[in-house]
Amino acid sequence: MQEGAYAPSPGEFSSMERMLSIFARATAEVGSSLCGRQTLESLFQLVIPELADSASVWMLEDQSVLRHMASSPSSLGRFPETGHENGMEPVLRSGRAVLLENLTDEKWTEFSSGGEQLAFLRRQRVSSVLFCPLRLRHDTAGVLVFLRNAGSPAFSGEDRVIAEEIAQRAAVALDNARLYENLKITEQRLVEAKKTAEIASRAKTEFLANMSHEIRTPLGAVLGFVDLILHAPDSSENYRFWGEKIRANGTHLLGLINEILDLSKVETGHLEICPQPVDLGLLLQDVSQSFTPLTRHKSVRLTLALETPIPRWVQSDPTRLRQVLWNMIGNAVKFTEKGEVNVRLSYRSDIGQLAVLVQDTGIGLTEDQAGRLFRPFTQADSGHSRRFGGTGLGLSLSRHLCRLMDGDVTLLESEPGVGTSFLCTLGVASLGDHDWMGVLDEVTRVVSAGGAGFAASPSLRGLRLLLVEDSADNQFLVRHFLTHAGADVEVASNGEEGVQKALTGDYHLVLMDIQMPIMDGYEACRVLRGKGYQIPIVALTAHAFKEEVEKSLASGCNSHLAKPIDRHHLVRMVSHMAQAVLH
Repeated sequence: MQEGAYAPSPGEFSSMERMLSIFARATAEVGSSLCGRQTLESLFQLVIPELADSASVWMLEDQSVLRHMASSPSSLGRFPETGHENGMEPVLRSGRAVLLENLTDEKWTEFSSGGEQLAFLRRQRVSSVLFCPLRLRHDTAGVLVFLRNAGSPAFSGEDRVIAEEIAQRAAVALDNARLYENLKITEQRLVEAKKTAEIASRAKTEFLANMSHEIRTPLGAVLGFVDLILHAPDSSENYRFWGEKIRANGTHLLGLINEILDLSKVETGHLEICPQPVDLGLLLQDVSQSFTPLTRHKSVRLTLALETPIPRWVQSDPTRLRQVLWNMIGNAVKFTEKGEVNVRLSYRSDIGQLAVLVQDTGIGLTEDQAGRLFRPFTQADSGHSRRFGGTGLGLSLSRHLCRLMDGDVTLLESEPGVGTSFLCTLGVASLGDHDWMGVLDEVTRVVSAGGAGFAASPSLRGLRLLLVEDSADNQFLVRHFLTHAGADVEVASNGEEGVQKALTGDYHLVLMDIQMPIMDGYEACRVLRGKGYQIPIVALTAHAFKEEVEKSLASGCNSHLAKPIDRHHLVRMVSHMAQAVLH
């Protein structure tokens, strides 16, 4: 050592070793747990009796009131709590430690007006009190109180330094424990909230499924009987006119029900795409045909044309593809009072994408109206819902469906009083390199001629069918549709009767209602398949949710047909599935 250099004394070495030892223990023990109770236990084990005969922790609440949190096990007991007159306010105000030693009544009175605390100090023969602030960043979160009785030495300067450092570490450790406890409480609440939301979602789904069934069943009967009136050869002109009105309003009501159900599935994330082979030419014909009465009534010309060849057969979800096209074209027709609606289709084989450009000469949109266009239950103008009707869900659902099918719906341009252009893109895979359509002559003829009717339904002559259905109205309608197409139809009124007839009869196909008394359609299908029954079974149900379709297929059905039953679709499906049995 150089001459004149500072050399610590043995006492200073001992003092430094003590401080380092306590700080090392504080680092290892205080804050090692994220449990507040264990943190306090570690704190008291560290400071008793190393620094004091007793210690208490007080935390600040409501910006001004200290509340007792914990005290060390000690014969002295804890420092009394007296609300605002707690003897610690000078520490809270200054954020600095305060040491009171050799206490007299005069000294305590100068420090605080807490008489109950003074009585405690006298009774316990406390000679020294050290108040250390629990500093947390720039605020004082509480106070750590150290007490020494008359038989113990007074707090030294070294004790004060150690106590303040421990208080600082204790403040951080207690705050971490508090944050962790809050996090656990929040996580538990989130788990409980998730469970509650899942229960509510299931209840909502079940409610909507049941309401769908209860509404669709009578609505299907209404539309079915109206269809019979309209196609009866002896119907008068008045009956046809009234029938058209009933069918138009019934179809509109069915569309509203479907949109609300679809929105609920969007909200719960249950709306999914089910790809299968689709005859795109026939689908376009059916969609365009559905607008014939409206375009004829409004004298609006609807034209469909191809900008590039498109595949006739594609892999897509026929229900959702039809829904998007119907919504996009229907919106254009609805908001066009005169002029024309032009639909232009193109296909990019490199990315498997169908593009549908819909242009109209309708009412158009302002810039502000265009900004609200894709919001659910919102139309461009509040007066539009009163003037044109609708829920305001069509475009929102169409965009969501297109995005599920790797596409989108985009507003290209719009001008009030001039018209609007939308571009709709959908990801659809071509199923056949040679079967492409270069023109839409067949579809164009249907639209231009004002709708000569659907493509001729196939004949069901020679087919023997079993219809299992409990509703007398639906028995009559479905049987009429099928016998009119040439089939021989036998009826069973519940699942149990249906099983007996299926096993003893000779049928090419079974049409099975799902919701029936005695034995429902699910159970009837499982019983039949369990007995080795191989004939195709088609589920007929008013349930429209994908889960119901999957449940039908899982029970043994080969396909699923939702009510209200479209007679042309029914006949085509029966013909297709029964032919597979014949061959």
